[in-house]
Amino acid sequence: MTTHAFGENSTYTIPTKNNEDLLVRKWNAAETPKGIIIAIHGGMAHSGDWNVVAQFYNQKGYELHAIDLPGHGTYAEINAGKRNLLDIETFDVYLQHIHDLVNASQNDTQDLPIYIFGHSMGGLIALLYGLSLGKNQKNIRGFGISSPWLKNKTGPPIPVFIVNILAKFLPTLPVSLKIDLSQLTHDQAVLKRHQQDIDSGLRGGFATPRFANVSKQAQAKLAIELSNWAEYPLAVAIAGMDHLADAQFAKTQMDLIQSPLAQYRYYEDNLHENFNEINRDEVFQYLFDSLNM
Repeated sequence: MTTHAFGENSTYTIPTKNNEDLLVRKWNAAETPKGIIIAIHGGMAHSGDWNVVAQFYNQKGYELHAIDLPGHGTYAEINAGKRNLLDIETFDVYLQHIHDLVNASQNDTQDLPIYIFGHSMGGLIALLYGLSLGKNQKNIRGFGISSPWLKNKTGPPIPVFIVNILAKFLPTLPVSLKIDLSQLTHDQAVLKRHQQDIDSGLRGGFATPRFANVSKQAQAKLAIELSNWAEYPLAVAIAGMDHLADAQFAKTQMDLIQSPLAQYRYYEDNLHENFNEINRDEVFQYLFDSLNM
């Protein structure tokens, strides 16, 4: 189905209401599965980024299903006429795709517990999902989040007032996002793979003014609602040296949650990609233990 492989055992697609297909990579558990992890990547990334995460949890007895969100990874390859671009009309579209994936992952395993994992933008999506469509889903047992993108660490590449003008008159104009890969992780092997993904077109580099606005709206919505988190166990890994997501703001937001089900751990020396950092096994084990997997 796709020429790009990242160690997954199989792939499948889920249809969308826009008559598009979204690729899902599946990594099988090393034994009879104990549960399912639904994995949501960050902005401009793709499902293959979950390969290292999958290897850890596969050995623990969990299969992992990771999706390519619209405009990411294989999206342009399997949807004729589309392109990879960080753009969405509303984050509700992302939430519906995750809901559909949760249901699709259970086709052959109706009673397995499900854990929702998300990194960066995927963490924002996961948390919004847990407070909306994901509420009262009988098989969901917890949420594991890395570097949630609750607030930008730096400002946009162009002034906000220009972004707002473009969002009104040229909402889907591609705007280049210059991200220094060295700010993502200390692991040089991972950085090399990221560069290969850029060269192959799997890792994006453009976003639209519309996305800038709707992502701020999603962040604002979560800032209001996150303190009400009470439905599921929640464990968050926050990267202290994050150059993209505001770590201090994430800590503040987590401290506002009254539920004993929610906790976080602050990794002072980590860059943005906790799941790709040198100490990633420590992060993986923290989530595993905290969520009672």
